[in-house]
Amino acid sequence: MLMLSLEPLASDEVKYMGSDNSTSDDHFFDDGDEQPTEENNVPSQKVEKSTGKYVVAQFEQSYFPGQITNVSRVGATVNVMGPAGKQWKWPLKKDEIFYRNDEIVMCINAPIQRGKRALFDVPELKDILESQ
Repeated sequence: MLMLSLEPLASDEVKYMGSDNSTSDDHFFDDGDEQPTEENNVPSQKVEKSTGKYVVAQFEQSYFPGQITNVSRVGATVNVMGPAGKQWKWPLKKDEIFYRNDEIVMCINAPIQRGKRALFDVPELKDILESQ
C-alpha cells in the first residue's frame, strides 16, 4: 500500500513513503495481510504487478482471471478472460480493463488449456468460486 508523506515538497511533487524514487513502472507490490476479508473468501496477498503476469481481478463481487498488459502506480490494465461454464476463455477481441491496486486480489499461474477447444482451467480460482 502506498502512503503519502505530508512533508512540504515542490508544488508538483508527490512523495511516496517507502519509495525508492525509481522511474520504472515495470514492477509494483501491493502489501496484503494474507487474511480473507468479510466481503469475500479471497485471502489478500502481496501482489507483484508486472506486464505479462497472470492475476485475478475483482469487479462487482465477481472474479476474473487475466494477464497484465500495462502497470501504473495506482493499478494495472488487465486483459481478462470470460466465464465459459466452469472454465474460462479468452475473448475474441482483447478485453483490457483498468483495475485499481485493491481490485487485483492475487497472482496466479498461467491458465491451463483443456483439449483442443479454447477453454481454460484456473485452479487457483476454483475454490474461491465454489465457496460463493
